[in-house]
Amino acid sequence: MLHVLVGAFLLCRTNGQAASHLKVSLANQCDVAFTWSIPSERSQETGLKEVHLSPNGGDAKVVRSTLQSTWLNRTWLRATVTLEDARRYDVKVGGLATTLTLPACMTSTSSGRAGTVGSSQIAVVGELGPGPNSSSVLSRMSKLDFETTLHLGDMAKSLAKAGPKALEFMEMLQPTTSKMPFMTLPGDLEELEIYQLLFKKGVPWYSFTVDHVKFIVLWTDAVVDLGAATPKWSSHQAAAAKQLQWLEKELESANTMEARALRPWIIVAGHRPLYCSVLRPTCSSEASRLRSMLEPLFVKYAVDLYFSSGVHAYERSFRVLNGSVCNMEGNAACGPVHLVNGDAGDPPLKYVDLPARFTAQRHPGLPGYGELIVNATTLQYRQLEAISGLVSDQLLLAKKIVELPKDEENFLEAVGWLAFATALATGTCGFVKWVHADGLKRRNEALRHLRTEIAVLSGLPIKAHHEAEFLVDNDAHGLH
Repeated sequence: MLHVLVGAFLLCRTNGQAASHLKVSLANQCDVAFTWSIPSERSQETGLKEVHLSPNGGDAKVVRSTLQSTWLNRTWLRATVTLEDARRYDVKVGGLATTLTLPACMTSTSSGRAGTVGSSQIAVVGELGPGPNSSSVLSRMSKLDFETTLHLGDMAKSLAKAGPKALEFMEMLQPTTSKMPFMTLPGDLEELEIYQLLFKKGVPWYSFTVDHVKFIVLWTDAVVDLGAATPKWSSHQAAAAKQLQWLEKELESANTMEARALRPWIIVAGHRPLYCSVLRPTCSSEASRLRSMLEPLFVKYAVDLYFSSGVHAYERSFRVLNGSVCNMEGNAACGPVHLVNGDAGDPPLKYVDLPARFTAQRHPGLPGYGELIVNATTLQYRQLEAISGLVSDQLLLAKKIVELPKDEENFLEAVGWLAFATALATGTCGFVKWVHADGLKRRNEALRHLRTEIAVLSGLPIKAHHEAEFLVDNDAHGLH
């Protein structure tokens, strides 16, 4: 189950209707954002600028659009609707009618303890855009039963450059995006206005969860410009600082014992790689700058895997830290596995440099994509060729389940037993003290009677019994 649906979208064919390119995304826990396009010459028609949302066939709720932007001779609109308790909705937008099953308003992203849900299957692809590779990659992906797709960047840039072909490519995405969330991140030189229009409004970094995995998605182009004399340095500085602060909070909360028990795996995704050996300066000076800011956080909070693209090739590292291969044995610090997936990019990259010492596998660009299969104890990744379906590389990681008390009732039961034991011990000590005090009292009374009897038998007056007390005290040890 996907708990936080940020950036997911659904493209619907129009069948001659005015509206098209309908995208549905979860704006927050309780709001759904609809984005669609209409011909610019019809942008004044009120009926094309409204969303009619009927929960379970009930009365329709009408919401007007709040965003208008023009691109490729179409006007793009957005409307945000607050979810009700129902999950199934009939939707009408600009003459387009469809039925959607959406998540109800969520107060928590928890789905139960780790191990209660089976494996999740997630598609991973990078550099996919209008080009000769897209049809073969999308054709194979659409036939498989993925829970979601993670795109590693450079699609909005491709769409902006493709012109009218961009709309054709978006229609090609429909078989995949109409049945699964499509999670995206911005690439290098991305036109953020187009990216935010098509995929995600607001800041281009976010997180989401899929069963046993916590995904953290970054805008690495803002971070890589820190410390470099680039034209974008000043504009990216504030965004990078804010993003790094957000990133540490996300990692800290994901790495607690309670969070790891629920979701043992932490995966970070960004467009630019931290480790690769196929292209300069992407894999040299730029990767080094990213490592200086991101790697300490990845190590501190035990990130398991980092996905990137950035180059039109494929490369996977061993677990690596400071450029050297490391392992997770004992308490030794170690970094994540770094995986560069740019196979779907066009044209494919052909490199001549030798692999680095941290490189576990690499190959030149091929039309391909990745399959990530994850459960509570095992993470399996396979890179597949889109045309043949052959596996070109695979990775397997394993870990132990973090065990916590089963539920709050066990904790309260333990507290109750502790309180009972404390009360029992306290009562026992009090009883022993009472018995001891009573025994001393009885002994003293017996001694007084004995002294009186000795005084009488000795013929002493009662008032002189203190002399008898002296006789008794001399032999007190025998009277105890």
